[in-house]
Amino acid sequence: MMLWNTLRQMAGLLLKNALVSPPLPRNTPIDSLGRVLPGHASRMELPPHYALEIKHGLLTCIADRESSVRNAASTAIARCCTSAVHLEKSMGAFGVKNWGELVPFILQCVVAGNNAAAVSVATSTTTTPEANEAATLLAESAAMGALVTLRKLLEDIPNRLVKEAPDASFHDLVPALLHGLSSSCEGRRKEALACLNSFIFPMPGSLVAHMNDYLAGLSALASDSNAEIRRLVCQGIVSLLSHRPEYLTP
Repeated sequence: MMLWNTLRQMAGLLLKNALVSPPLPRNTPIDSLGRVLPGHASRMELPPHYALEIKHGLLTCIADRESSVRNAASTAIARCCTSAVHLEKSMGAFGVKNWGELVPFILQCVVAGNNAAAVSVATSTTTTPEANEAATLLAESAAMGALVTLRKLLEDIPNRLVKEAPDASFHDLVPALLHGLSSSCEGRRKEALACLNSFIFPMPGSLVAHMNDYLAGLSALASDSNAEIRRLVCQGIVSLLSHRPEYLTP
């Protein structure tokens, strides 16, 4: 199983490299730096139906139980969306505005993770403990994969994500992240806070509307047992002081 997961991770990274830097057609002449000589065909382009299949597969993999597979898929998604900004012709299908399922799926996974504990308690009398544990683990894995993917997107293309994501899903994303700050899982608290911190510079309206909740979350996590989370609290305060100090004015 470990070897299989390693192969899956490698396949995801190879797919990412092939999408971001497509191979050249056979026998294409290049110079000493690997550049296509003028007057010859450019790099291969991905047919639209293949792009749809790949996007579906990547979304499925960010909800995988195996963390290495989730990380590979999240990296591939972030790099493809970033490349689409500069390579509109060959990578346009992976742009945020042309990948309508991306942000809604991320939101769905985050919300499912937030509700996992409550659902587990509610169904404890109708399902076996093993089934409850499996369902909770699946929801937690999907939530972590979605949060890591969102954090990478916000690190690379925050403004474009805020501008081009579907309004209906994006409006609910900040409240879902704020809910994640109180998660019992350190990893989810950390990723949710990192995502919220990355929203400070583009400052979407949904964060402005929930600014008091965000500040309360920073205050609550200031004494968190995890040092990385405490560092992110400091980072969030510094970012607010640098870009939007009015929210910290008494």
